[in-house]
Amino acid sequence: MGHERGLARGYIASLELRHRDVAPGRAQAWLRSRQDLVEGEEVGGLARFLTLADTANGLVQGPERRGWFYPNVDLTAHLFREPTGPWVGMDTAVSWGPGGHGLTATVLHDDAGPVGRVAQLCTLRRPAG
Repeated sequence: MGHERGLARGYIASLELRHRDVAPGRAQAWLRSRQDLVEGEEVGGLARFLTLADTANGLVQGPERRGWFYPNVDLTAHLFREPTGPWVGMDTAVSWGPGGHGLTATVLHDDAGPVGRVAQLCTLRRPAG
């Protein structure tokens, strides 16, 4: 996500989010988007769900990330059933190494319970300027 809350634009601004910090390095959230993945195109539930899962790397805010960008450089998802409904639940933990590299690990949920996991490798990037 790469922004401080309240400064959202574009895709991030389209999100409806219910968020709570659980502990340092950990957060839980439910989210859905009011924006089409491809404008005017019907998108299946799995594509919509995984698009939202890619947002997990921005759920845990910490002092080391304020004012920095933290893009994920990859995403690996393992689902054990087809997700349902417009909401995606996430129980996310992030760990950072000394070189500015991190791992976001998330348990994904829908309204029926757990669906799978997603992992993202992330980097901390100083903003230009």
